[in-house]
Amino acid sequence: MLSFFQDYKKSISTFLHSFLLQKKEQLRLINLWGQDSVTKLLNFVDQGKMLRGSLILFSYDLFQKKKNEELIKVAAALELIHSSLLIHDDIMDRDELRRGKKTMHTQYAEHDTSMKDSQHFGEGMAICVGDMGFFFAYEILSTLNIEKTKKDNLIELFSKELMNVCLAQMQDLSAGASKKEVSEEDVLSLYKNKTARYTFSLPFMLGALLAGQHKKVLDQLSLLGEYLGLIFQIKDDELGIFGEEKTTGKPLGSDIKEGKQTLFSLYLFQTVTPEEKKRLQNIFGNASFTKDDLRYVRHLIEHKNIFEKVNHIIKKFKTQAEHLISNLPISSEKKKELRNLLEYNLERQK
Repeated sequence: MLSFFQDYKKSISTFLHSFLLQKKEQLRLINLWGQDSVTKLLNFVDQGKMLRGSLILFSYDLFQKKKNEELIKVAAALELIHSSLLIHDDIMDRDELRRGKKTMHTQYAEHDTSMKDSQHFGEGMAICVGDMGFFFAYEILSTLNIEKTKKDNLIELFSKELMNVCLAQMQDLSAGASKKEVSEEDVLSLYKNKTARYTFSLPFMLGALLAGQHKKVLDQLSLLGEYLGLIFQIKDDELGIFGEEKTTGKPLGSDIKEGKQTLFSLYLFQTVTPEEKKRLQNIFGNASFTKDDLRYVRHLIEHKNIFEKVNHIIKKFKTQAEHLISNLPISSEKKKELRNLLEYNLERQK
């Protein structure tokens, strides 16, 4: 991650520790799960890069405004929402690892293995912890001491963009469970609404909104966020197949195991022979996915020139992003920082 993002993360983390420790003291009086759930949520949030919250601060800084606590609150709220979405996503994807640690539902499933159905217990408890993260986030937003119109616009923006994430998640689950072929347009639409907009567009717009920028600038940043986010997701797919598990903190091949529709799988199925396709159909979406299966998929991707097709798409998004950066009403120094963020996106290893 870019070096100055560590300072952003520290500011967000400090606020979240203070807020959640206070909540832990309040909720421990309700029942035995109050303290436990908040502790687990705080540990989970802390393990992340806090990219989305940091991008709010980064976007605000593009307009050379002095940071304040209200800005930190918005960043912290987005990080709580992000963590909650991941907790729920891990249940849906049946993943056991996240950020190199056991997923929330796995932690609870192993809390007391003598239970009648520990797996179901773990999933139910994790759903509740994820829900708590959403409620905490909106509680933080309710305390913002900013102009009412700006606050209303900010909360509306949060809700609108996160609703799109929910619908995209439903699209993702449906595509993974269905045998129906999807198009490149379908995959890119999924990427845009599930990841790109809430990872980059939403933070960019929130930071600019808090910095007092007009709609035209917010629209420019919204589109820039889409291109950066699309690159981010494509890179994520690549790391999910070719990355190092110790580095990414996620199990390799999980998207293949769940039968997820990605550009890599789309182009691969378009390119292989009937015999290869038959074997791939037995691999994608198979709960018994093995390391040999992963090696076979890797081999085909490398020898069918899939990277060439994927990189062509990435190059197009990079060119469009560079054009938007050039036209933003910010200093040349800030444009350079945005270009560095673009390069980080292209080269990241986790």
